[in-house]
Amino acid sequence: MEKFEINDLILRKDFGKIPCIMQIPSLIEVQQKSFEDFLQMDMLPEERNEIGLQAVFKEIFPIKDYTERISLEFISYELGQWECKCGKLKGMQERYTWACTKCGHTEISELPEPKCPKCSARALYKRCEDCNSRVSLKLKYSVTECQERGKTFAVPLKVKVQLIMWEDTEGEKKNIREIKEQEVYLGEFPLMTDVMESVGGRIVVGNNGTFIINGTERVIVSQLHRSPGVFFAHDHGKTHSSGKLIYSCRIIPYRGSWLDLEFDYKDILYIKIDKRRKIPSTVFLKALGLGTEEILREFYRTDRVKLNHEDKTLSRVLQKSIIGQKAPMDLKDPKRGELIVKENRRITQKVFQSLRDSGLEEIPISPDELSEMILVSDVADPKTGEVLGECGERVTQNFIEKVFQTNLAKFDILAAEEEYFDLCMCKTLEIDKCDSRQKALEEIYRRIRPGDPPTKETAANLFNALFFDPKRYDLSRVGRMKLNEKL
Repeated sequence: MEKFEINDLILRKDFGKIPCIMQIPSLIEVQQKSFEDFLQMDMLPEERNEIGLQAVFKEIFPIKDYTERISLEFISYELGQWECKCGKLKGMQERYTWACTKCGHTEISELPEPKCPKCSARALYKRCEDCNSRVSLKLKYSVTECQERGKTFAVPLKVKVQLIMWEDTEGEKKNIREIKEQEVYLGEFPLMTDVMESVGGRIVVGNNGTFIINGTERVIVSQLHRSPGVFFAHDHGKTHSSGKLIYSCRIIPYRGSWLDLEFDYKDILYIKIDKRRKIPSTVFLKALGLGTEEILREFYRTDRVKLNHEDKTLSRVLQKSIIGQKAPMDLKDPKRGELIVKENRRITQKVFQSLRDSGLEEIPISPDELSEMILVSDVADPKTGEVLGECGERVTQNFIEKVFQTNLAKFDILAAEEEYFDLCMCKTLEIDKCDSRQKALEEIYRRIRPGDPPTKETAANLFNALFFDPKRYDLSRVGRMKLNEKL
C-alpha cells in the first residue's frame, strides 16, 4: 500500500493496484501563485516587480488635467493594516527594519536569510519594545468571523499619491510651484483564503483558493474574453432578400474603443465606434488626416489620360494598371507594324512587357470609354483656375468638351479593372459630406457625445484620446501580430 502526503496535514492512502509513480500536484497552485504575484502584498514598495497591481498603477498614472498644469503621480500602494500586537509600530517600513547583532548595521530591506550582508553575523528584524512582536498583517475579521457575520474577507487598499502643480511658464522647461503628498484610501480588496505566515516569516495568501464574499465562500472562475486582433465575418446571405453576402470586420484592441466596419446592400462601407451610430468609413479616414484624393490613390490604381488638342483625341498612358484589362483595339508595334495583341484580348504581364519594349507609350481611348470614369484629383483650367471637375466626380461628355476648350494637357482617373473593379470607396465618398479633417472630427464627436456641441479643440482632443493615447488605446503585441498576419 502506497502512502504519500498531499500537504502537511493530509496523509492519503492508496489501495490501487497500479503504483503511484509521481506525486499528485496541487490543482490550485497556479491560481495561488498568480494571486500572490498580482498583489505583491508583503513586499517593500521599491522591491516590487512591474506586474499585477504595481503595473496597473504605473500604467494609469500620472493623471494630468486638460492644461497639463496639475499632475497626480503614483508613489506606492499598501494592502492591509500592518502593525505589531499593541499597535505601537506600524507600516511596511517598520516591518522590514532589521539590525545586525554584531556590527549594529541597520537597514530597511528584506533579508533572504537572517545574516548581515556586511559581517555575516546574525541579523534580526525590529520588534516592539512593549509587546515584543514584529509588525505583521492585522485582519479586521478572520475567515470564520466573516462567515458568521456575513462580511467579506478583505483588507484595505491605500495608495500614496503626489499632487504636483506647475507654474505657468512659456517654453519647454516647467517650474514646480507646489507638491502635496497624501495617502488615499481606495477601498476594500478581497483576499484569497487563507492568510498564514510561512517558515521565513513572509505572509502567504490563497492557500485554500477561495474567497469569502458577504459571508459566502466562493470560487473565482477565470472567464474567457475576446482576444485582441481583427476578425472578419459575413451574414451568410440572411440579411438581404437576394442572398447577397454582407461582409463585416471588427477590430478589437487590448484596451480601448472597438471599431466595427460593415457593408450595406449598396456596397457602402460604414464604421461604428464602440457600437454607436454608424458613419461613412471615409469620415474616419479623413479624421486620420487623409484627403479624398489620398483615399482614392490608396485604394485604387490610377490611369493618366492625355489630350491631343490638334485632332481632339484622347489617349491613355501605358502603365502597369492596364495589366488584366482587355485591349480596346488591335495594338501593334509602332516601328515594325507587327501585331502584339488583338482587340478584346486580355493584356498579361508578358504582353505588357512587349508593348513597353516596342516603344508604345500611349493607347488611344474614345470619349465613350472614358465616360463614367472617376476623377482622382480636381481638374482646373490652367489659365483661369476654374474647377472643371472635382475629385471623386464621374467623367461626363460635358466635362470632356470643357477640357478641350482649355490648354489642359492631362488628368488622372481611376483604373477600371473590369471584373475586379470595386467602387465601394467611391460610393462611400459620394455620401460623405465632410470635405475637411476638421468637419470629420466634429462629425465623430457628435456620434460619440450627442447633444454636446463640438469645438475645434474638443473634437481633436477626443479623437486623439480615443486612438492615439497609449493609456486609453493599446492593441498589445498579440493584437498587433494578429493584425499584421491578416492584413
